[in-house]
Parts: sequence; structure tokens; C-alpha cells
Amino acid sequence: MRLGIYGNEFLFYVNAILMTLFLYLLCKFISNFKSCFINEIAYIGKNSIVYLGFNQLILIFLKKISVDNNWLNFLLKILSLMLCLGLLHCITKVIMNSKLKILIGK
Repeated sequence: MRLGIYGNEFLFYVNAILMTLFLYLLCKFISNFKSCFINEIAYIGKNSIVYLGFNQLILIFLKKISVDNNWLNFLLKILSLMLCLGLLHCITKVIMNSKLKILIGK
């Protein structure tokens, strides 16, 4: 793609259009389910400024944890993701339910 050389341009454009339609329909299908996961994603979207501001601070502290074993390191990364999301959720609740919400413009 970097060089702009395509084998068959017609197939390239058809594939691009169909993939865009597929992703659009997939997102509409997923949005029909009101689950805890969808509600959490919507909550993150509504309070994204807090997540963007505090994400790096939390990751700096969690980055210190690593091991040499690849599988164990993978599991630690998944655990740190869950821990980071939980901490960010708690920080968001504290900010939104106190006078600190003026710092983010609400």
C-alpha cells in the first residue's frame, strides 16, 4: 500500500467498501445488546478526559511489574489492564461526585 501498487484496483475498492459496511453492521449489531460490557464502554466514552489524563500515571506505576517468562508476563499485562481500568473507574467516580469535576469542565 505504501508504494501504491495494487494487483487489481477493482477488487481493492470492492473489498474496502464491503469491509466498511461489515464493520458498520457489526457495530450496530453489538450496540443492540445492553450488557455490562457495553455500559462500561459507554461510561468510558462519556468520561474519556479523565481516562486520558490519568491513564499514563497509573501505567507508570504498573510498568515496574514484569518477568522473563512470556506467558506469565502476558498474564501480568492482562491483570494490569484490568487493574488500570478498575482504578480509572474509581478515580472517575471520585472526580464526578465531588467538586473536582470543575477541573475537567463539568
